[in-house]
Amino acid sequence: MTNRVLMRSLLLSVCLAGLAANAPPAGTKLPPEIFRTWVHSFEEDPSPEGPRPIEVFRPSTYSFPRARGRGAFEVRADGVFVSHEPGRSDRSESTTGEWETRDAMCIVVSFPEQPRKTYIQIVSLKSEVLQVRRWQE
Repeated sequence: MTNRVLMRSLLLSVCLAGLAANAPPAGTKLPPEIFRTWVHSFEEDPSPEGPRPIEVFRPSTYSFPRARGRGAFEVRADGVFVSHEPGRSDRSESTTGEWETRDAMCIVVSFPEQPRKTYIQIVSLKSEVLQVRRWQE
């Protein structure tokens, strides 16, 4: 098994099953701070490490430096997930999907017409900073 395949399997198992036997069960509630719109603060991303680098997000109310095309996402308490990505004319294009928890630190997002799911592992969550690892399976 290659290191890349091994790392992918490890990250997926962490997200799906939790790190320890006492990990929260599926359906566990997410921290309330997650329910807002988060904008990618790519200037703060640490150096890429491994196949799933950490990405830094800030609330939409944060005073960002000027940049073209920042991605963002919104997690709503009712199970709705909205992805906002830069479009062709630098205007945001939104895609609405649904999310579900796998444990207290991981959500799985499904979008209509997309066969692959997006996994978002919460690495750190503070009121003004969210660090995540994202990937698709």
